[in-house]
Amino acid sequence: MENEGLSIREARSEEYEAVVDFINQHFVGLEPTTAACKLCEEGYRMPYFDAWCMVRLKSPGSIVVIAEDKSGELLGIGFAVIYPSSGEDRIGEITCKDKCPKKFEEILNFLGWFDDQASSKDENSTKNGTKLDRLDYTIIASRSDVRIPGIGSRVFQKMTELGIERGLKYHTVLCTSSFTAKICKKAGFTQVFSFPYKDYKVDGKVMFPTTALHTNCTFYSKAF
Repeated sequence: MENEGLSIREARSEEYEAVVDFINQHFVGLEPTTAACKLCEEGYRMPYFDAWCMVRLKSPGSIVVIAEDKSGELLGIGFAVIYPSSGEDRIGEITCKDKCPKKFEEILNFLGWFDDQASSKDENSTKNGTKLDRLDYTIIASRSDVRIPGIGSRVFQKMTELGIERGLKYHTVLCTSSFTAKICKKAGFTQVFSFPYKDYKVDGKVMFPTTALHTNCTFYSKAF
């Protein structure tokens, strides 16, 4: 697919449902950890996951970016949330009649553990002794049914530009995919931490037996 007529812009709040639809179609089940643990059957929508995404999209200061063609069809999405240096939790409470699925909870436990390990090592988190507010790039996804070169990088770049415009000078990305890690490197982000999936075990069991392409989870950051 050619990039002619492609536009990258910030999403409007009324488009958030379409963003969540896109994530379900082109991210869930394909991202390395979700694929490795067989998070859900193809075509199944997890109400809890949808609610998890939506509270982050609506979180104060969150940046939500979409790539679309001239007809308005979504080709890629990305969103980032703000974690204030004060430690304030600005992400709303998830209100969903369904409980968090066990496999998704296991993914969240891993991501929480990994983030704690990485962020404690990140020298970009402070400037002149002052802790900085953090813009964390949460999900970046492009069409899974057709390859569109450069979409992920352009969505990433737009998120960066918007973050800088809003005075956010500390940006982080927890990369579960080697594809996202490549985008970070290209954008000049620094790798802070890396951990092999095969070494993350619970009760002696490897939780995420990922493919050879995605051997490590990595954490990148950049100070502006």
